[in-house]
Amino acid sequence: MGTLLALASAVCYGLSDFVGGLVSRRAPFAAVALIGQGGGLLLALLLTPILSSGAVTPPPEVCRPRAGGPRRA
Repeated sequence: MGTLLALASAVCYGLSDFVGGLVSRRAPFAAVALIGQGGGLLLALLLTPILSSGAVTPPPEVCRPRAGGPRRA
């Protein structure tokens, strides 16, 4: 799964870089960058619930000191 996600990420990066270069010839670069970042954020927000494997929780070693539990030396 990790390899497929890495490949998809590389394809998306290359495609956005190419298309961004083409579009920035006709439009101001700030507008192109803002629209590109907004599109990436929207895509990430849409795909996160689909591709996530559950809640991300820190390991107990991180939570224990903050919760007041005994610390290991």
